[in-house]
Amino acid sequence: MARDAQATVDGDSLPPPRAPPPPPLRLRAASAAAAARTTLTTRDGWLGSYDYRALCVPRLPCLTGAGAPPPRFALNEPLPIVVGALVGLQHALAMFGAVTALPLILSGAGAGHLHLEPAFRAYMVSASLIISGLMSVIQIKRFRLGRSRYTIGSGLISLSGPSFTFLPIAEAAIAAAYADGTCPPAGADGLLAPCPDAFGRYLGTVAVGSVLEIALSFLPPRAIQRLFPPLVSGVTVFLIGAALIGAGMSYWAGGAGPCMAYRLAGGEAGGGLPAFAECPSVFAAAATHPWGDAAWLGLGGVVFGALLVLEVVGSPFLRSAQILLALGVGFGVAAATGHVGAESIADAPVVTFLWARTFKLGFYAPALLPILIASIVTMVESVGDITASCSLSGVATSGPEYESRIQGGILADGVNSIIATLMTGNPTTTFSENNGVIAITRCANRTAGYWACFWLVLSGVLGKVGGVFVAIPDAVIGGMTTFLFANVAVSGVRILATLGWDRRDRFIVSASLALGLGVSLVPRWFSYVFTYDGDSDALRGLLDAVEITVGTGYCVGSFLAMALNLLLPVEAEGGRRRRGASETAHRRARTCRPGAQREVRGRWRLCQQWARGGGCGLRGRRTVARGGRAARVRRRWGVAADRWRRKGGARERMVVPKITIRISLCLIVDIRVWRLRALQSLCVFMAGVRHKSSTLFQSEIARDRGPEALGAIHLSSMLSK
Repeated sequence: MARDAQATVDGDSLPPPRAPPPPPLRLRAASAAAAARTTLTTRDGWLGSYDYRALCVPRLPCLTGAGAPPPRFALNEPLPIVVGALVGLQHALAMFGAVTALPLILSGAGAGHLHLEPAFRAYMVSASLIISGLMSVIQIKRFRLGRSRYTIGSGLISLSGPSFTFLPIAEAAIAAAYADGTCPPAGADGLLAPCPDAFGRYLGTVAVGSVLEIALSFLPPRAIQRLFPPLVSGVTVFLIGAALIGAGMSYWAGGAGPCMAYRLAGGEAGGGLPAFAECPSVFAAAATHPWGDAAWLGLGGVVFGALLVLEVVGSPFLRSAQILLALGVGFGVAAATGHVGAESIADAPVVTFLWARTFKLGFYAPALLPILIASIVTMVESVGDITASCSLSGVATSGPEYESRIQGGILADGVNSIIATLMTGNPTTTFSENNGVIAITRCANRTAGYWACFWLVLSGVLGKVGGVFVAIPDAVIGGMTTFLFANVAVSGVRILATLGWDRRDRFIVSASLALGLGVSLVPRWFSYVFTYDGDSDALRGLLDAVEITVGTGYCVGSFLAMALNLLLPVEAEGGRRRRGASETAHRRARTCRPGAQREVRGRWRLCQQWARGGGCGLRGRRTVARGGRAARVRRRWGVAADRWRRKGGARERMVVPKITIRISLCLIVDIRVWRLRALQSLCVFMAGVRHKSSTLFQSEIARDRGPEALGAIHLSSMLSK
C-alpha cells in the first residue's frame, strides 16, 4: 500500500493531466475580434507604456543614465502596434547588410562571380530580401508536423538570411563552370560573359545537400553536440570568417574583379585587360580609379569609421541599425563625390517579386561534399543562435521544450534552404544579429519578428531598393562586409573560449588552423596535384570534388579537427572536471578503469563489471551520500550493486566484494500503459552470482524495479545454471 502511494506521488502510475479541450471556434473568433478591437481603438493598443526616449537617446556623457530601461515583452504577450513596428524595423535594419551583401558579391565581376548586368543584380538583391522575410515566418511561427512530437521552426525571433558559409563553395563552383564550358567563353576583348546557368547548377546542388541537415535535425541535441563539439565548430567558424575577411578587403580597395587582377598582374604586360585598368571599368559612367587608389580606401574607411562612431555614441536604435546606417553614410559620400551611377536605379522596376528572373537548375557533383560540410556547419551555428535566443527570450535552455526548439529550428533551416534555392535565392540560416536587438530592446515578442518579416518583404518588393544597393560602389560594400566577416571570425573565437585549453585542445586547434589558414591564404596550393586529361567524366568529377574540398580552408580544417578529436585520447589533469568539447570523454576516462570494456548497440550494453560494483557505464550517474542521504548508483539500463543501507542505527556501505558479475547483459524495456497495471520494466541479468547476500541484492532490485523484476531475477539464475 505504501509502495502504491509512493508510486502515485512520484507520478509513475498516474496518467499525465489532460489538457482542457479547446474552446469552440465561434468563441475563439469572438475573443480574437475583441482583442483586435481593443488594440486598434485604444492608446495602449497603439503606443503602450514603452519608453521611446530610452530607445532614441544617444550615449553621450551629458545624457548618461537618462530614461528607465524599457519593459520586457515575453514571447506571446500583447505588444503595442508602434512598439512592434519599431522593434521589427530594428531587426530588419540589423539584417539588411548581411542579406544584401551575398547576392551583390556573387552577381558582380571577378573570379568565381557571375558577371551579371545591373538589372539582374538588382533582382537578386530583391529576391534575397523577400526570401529572408518569408523563411523567417516559418522559423517564428513553429508548425507541428502532424500529430508527431516534431516541429518545424523554433518559435522564437530567429530570423533567417543567406549563409556566408556557402560563399567559398559557390565561388569555386562558378569558377569551375567557366572552366568546363558550362558558361559561354570570353569575348574577343577578353571580357567574361554573364553566366546565370552556373548559379542555377550551384542552387540545385545545394538543394540536394540540404537534405542532410533535415535528416540531422531529428537527432537529439546532445548527439549533435557530441558529434560536433565546440572544439570542432569553433575552429570551423573562425576559418570561415578568416577566409571571408580577405574578400572584404579586396572589395574595400576597389573590387575583387578584373580591375584587381589587372593591377596585381602589372598591367597589360602581365596579361591584364585594358578595359579594367580602373575600377569598376573604364566604361563606367561614374568616377573611376585604379584598384587600391586612395579614393577607394577613403570611401571604405568612411563606412568603417561610421560603424565605430555609431557604436560609441549611438542610441539603442542607431546601434541596432548601425550596418545599414554606416552603409548609407558611405553611399552619401560616394554620391557627393561622383562615384555613384544612376543607371541601375533607373533600370530597376518599381515593383518586383520572385521568379521575375530565373536560373536553370542543375547538379554539380564535385561540389556536393563541400556543401554537405557547409550544411553541418550551419546546423551547429544554428544550435548556438537558437540557444542564445532562448536565453534572451526567457524560455527554457534545457529539457524537452528546449530540445524541441532546437530540433524545429534545425529542421526549418534545412527546409528553408531547399525552398530558398527554388525561389532563386541562396541557402539560409539563422542570424545572430537579432539576438543583439533582443538584448537592447528587451523585446522577445514574436509579433516584433513578424513585423521584421513584413519590412524585409516590403523592401524586396520595392524593386528600386535593389537598384540602390547595386549602385553602391564596391569600396563602400567592402568597408561594410569586412566588418561583417570579422564578426563571423569573432563568433568562432567566442566558441573556442569555452574550451579548457589543455595540451590536447591546443594541439587540435593548432593543427587545424595550420592547414585551414594556410589553404585560405594560398587557395590554389592543391590545384596542380592532379593532371588527369582523360575522357572519364566520373573520374574527372571525383578529382574536381577533391580539389574543391582541399582548396576550401574551413573544409580541410574541420575535417582535421573532427578526426583528431576522435583519435586523440583525453588526459585527466589532476582529476579535475574539464569544460568544453572533451568533457564527456573526460568523464568516461575517469569513470572507466583501465581494462574495462564497453559496447553500446541500441539498448544493449555489454560491460565488464568490477569486484566492488563500480564498473563502466556511458550514461550512468553516481550520487555520493551527504548529510544522511543514502547514496546509490543508478544505471539507465540497469541497477548496480552499490547501495547505502542502515543497520543497527549506524550507516554501513553494502559492498559485494565477492560478487563476480563477469559479463552482464542487461535489456531494459520500458512499457508505460496508463491506467493499466502492465509490465513496466524487464531486466534480464545473465550472470554468475556467488555471494551469501545475493538474496539481499535481489530484494534491493525488486524494491527499486518493482515485483515484476523478481521473475527476471529467477530467470537469470536459471540461465546461469
